[in-house]
Amino acid sequence: MNVLLLSDFSETSRFMKDYAMVLLRDQDVNFKILHVKKPCEGGACSGKCNFIFTNKLNKEVERLQNLNKSNFTFTQEFVEGAYIESIRQIISREKIDLIILGNSQSANKNNSFYLDQKTLDIITKVKCSVLLVPGNTEIKPPTNFVLPTDFSVNFEYRIFDILRHLEAVQNQSLLLLEMKSDCQLKDHHQRSKKQIDLIVNEIGFEKITTCNQKSKDFKISSEFDFMLILAKNLSIFNTIFQKNSSQYYHSQLPVLFLHG
Repeated sequence: MNVLLLSDFSETSRFMKDYAMVLLRDQDVNFKILHVKKPCEGGACSGKCNFIFTNKLNKEVERLQNLNKSNFTFTQEFVEGAYIESIRQIISREKIDLIILGNSQSANKNNSFYLDQKTLDIITKVKCSVLLVPGNTEIKPPTNFVLPTDFSVNFEYRIFDILRHLEAVQNQSLLLLEMKSDCQLKDHHQRSKKQIDLIVNEIGFEKITTCNQKSKDFKISSEFDFMLILAKNLSIFNTIFQKNSSQYYHSQLPVLFLHG
């Protein structure tokens, strides 16, 4: 499995890497640690940036290697260039299966979402599954997953491929949270529901239950420790992450955005 860790050398970024080590501890993983920086104007740094940031990345690799995970390999790369395009190039070249990044709760003042702008850009503009790790989540293997859906989108089966690569989902619990405002499902909703039911039953969850958010004034609570979001499901994305939808947002919950 090839995993891209996006590093900005912050405490949130360091925390994200520690969470990744625990989440993926039982499987073989090739980690690429990447830092992307906007090029200096007029070549003012004279190569100093490459030296400084490559040295920082080497120290991050050394710290993670000291965790003695024999099933992990690490490489690092510093890129001066456009943020999203640089990430796209790395994903294509390295055949990345999953991007993992942190999200600072103090960096969300400039938009209407509980996500910083770079995170929004990665989720919406990069075609790769993305795991967002908040800086205050508990570092432990997840056991209770929740997948909110309103069955409004059609998708290909491969959108769930990343879950088949994650041994952390094996024998765990999944709640399918139905968030359809209209109780009656139309034909295309029924087709999407059957697709989701079929796929999640094949993935390896031990227990799968279904709940309607209206049934008991449902709220995303601490009983869950991992959320799955279909990235194409924009209505669900907006409902969960817009600041005026706090009923469904739980700031300590890691979120895996499924792209296909």
